[in-house]
Amino acid sequence: GIDAAWTVANSPTNQKKNYAPRVENGKLSLAGSHYKHQYLTRPLTEPNPVVQARLQMGLTGCSAAWNAGIGIYWDKGRRYAVMTAGGHHDDNIAFHIRGVGQRTIPLAERTMRLLDDNACDCWVRIEVDAETIRYASSLDGKTWHTELEVPRPETITGPPKLLIVGRGEEGDASVFQNDRPHDSSLIPARISELVVGHGM
Repeated sequence: GIDAAWTVANSPTNQKKNYAPRVENGKLSLAGSHYKHQYLTRPLTEPNPVVQARLQMGLTGCSAAWNAGIGIYWDKGRRYAVMTAGGHHDDNIAFHIRGVGQRTIPLAERTMRLLDDNACDCWVRIEVDAETIRYASSLDGKTWHTELEVPRPETITGPPKLLIVGRGEEGDASVFQNDRPHDSSLIPARISELVVGHGM
């Protein structure tokens, strides 16, 4: 099951449908509606963390910015760094960065492997140091490509509050416990090989 160090946030909509995150074969499996939050958090006290994970995300016709991913959270007001990956059914695969440096970055000239269930398969990494926040990706878990490097904003000081794994969106509610009104189908996602370290 899910380790007790983690706190689960799951949309009431998911709960009514009995959609809950679970661990299967060493992977965190998210089984929820696309626009409904479902994520795990745990405290993160390292001032300059490095976080990476493997993402396996089904293709969707919905907003790919709502794909599951990993994030480092200081506070509201885009004082967080979140990276997701995935794409639409037309294979328009991209990396989505939310919070600091928010933008969508196409996969460009590389080709991402699709699994038997038509899910994207890649690794993402967020590195924080005293001056910069860096987002990187890998298609094999070994060779890394820097997708974006931005200055660390003056509004982000000290260690972050939380490590976030899953999907959600900033809004009036706590952290990412905000849903969009759209109804959507079940979009499965798997997150594994989570590594948390520290930068310079």
